[in-house]
Amino acid sequence: AKQKVDAYHLQLQNLLYEVMHLQKEITKCLEFKSKHEEIDLVSVDEFYKEAPSEISKPDITLNEPHQQTLARLDWELEQRKR
Repeated sequence: AKQKVDAYHLQLQNLLYEVMHLQKEITKCLEFKSKHEEIDLVSVDEFYKEAPSEISKPDITLNEPHQQTLARLDWELEQRKR
């Protein structure tokens, strides 16, 4: 019975360690600062007015902030290339 309790205790310790490790990784991800955050992008309204639909993809980007940011970055790149 004692061996069984020790095995469960060890298993619990392993799981607690794994949870702690994952929490640290989540914190790192949330605190990550990307270079794109330093770029001053055009406003969202201006982006949808000026950007062609193959870049702005309003059917996708209006509901998904991540896709919208990617599209705005693509538009910014096109503008800078010009």
